[in-house]
Amino acid sequence: MLTKQRRENLLPRVKEARRIAEDAFDRVLNGLGLFKDRDPLPAERVTDPAKQSRRKVINEVLARDREVGDLAYVEARQRYVEHCAFTLVNRIAALRAMEARGFLQKPVVTEEAQYGGLSPWARDLLEAGSAENGTAKGTLRTTGLPAEFYRSSGD
Repeated sequence: MLTKQRRENLLPRVKEARRIAEDAFDRVLNGLGLFKDRDPLPAERVTDPAKQSRRKVINEVLARDREVGDLAYVEARQRYVEHCAFTLVNRIAALRAMEARGFLQKPVVTEEAQYGGLSPWARDLLEAGSAENGTAKGTLRTTGLPAEFYRSSGD
């Protein structure tokens, strides 16, 4: 269990991480034509197949939330963004806690200079993806979240 001081120190960093994640999810939704401040772009205007697939799934989630929660589009979209960010940050924090306690065979979250600023897991994933589909190296980064998420502290 965390001490009171540790919790008080961690809370602002978690809030900042969630804000950063929410901003990122907002940008993704905007790129799919699901805008925060105006009606969504008609789904048929999204022409990229990968974006169409993501848009379809997100539309279904938003429709369910609107129906079940009696929410307007803007409220359902904001709820989606908040829940996605909350889930992402909590999963990263859980992975970091497991790393610190030695439950993982190799680091997943902690960035290390010897791996080009990536974790060993991210470096391996990047190299495997690059070899399989010719993607450019350097595209898999976990930047944007507070540095405390990535530091190896041993606690």
